[in-house]
Amino acid sequence: MVIIQINGLSNLSNEEGSRYTINALMRMRFCKEDGELEFEHKLNVDQNPENFEAWFLHSNRLMADEEIFFGHWSSLKDVDSKNIYPLDHGCVWGDRLTAYDLENHNYISQKSLEIN
Repeated sequence: MVIIQINGLSNLSNEEGSRYTINALMRMRFCKEDGELEFEHKLNVDQNPENFEAWFLHSNRLMADEEIFFGHWSSLKDVDSKNIYPLDHGCVWGDRLTAYDLENHNYISQKSLEIN
């Protein structure tokens, strides 16, 4: 079970809270240390908005000792962070479809067959 705590937003209706949660899980890339989210930027971690950092680069991140596999950030490149496994490598944009082999601990990729 995943419990999502929305600090300071307890006055949201169930529908508003659900909408916020879906947006956070699908669109969050950068945040501040206090949890403030930033939804506009979709670029790589080295092009972060001022005062924001990629969610997985914060030193106080919860679940830092858990393996996290995620996608929906195709512009993300060269991530080398413990327990962080980005899987979206831009197949729809002509790059690669990627999976992770849990047994052998390595990425498996196939170049997109689509011609843009």
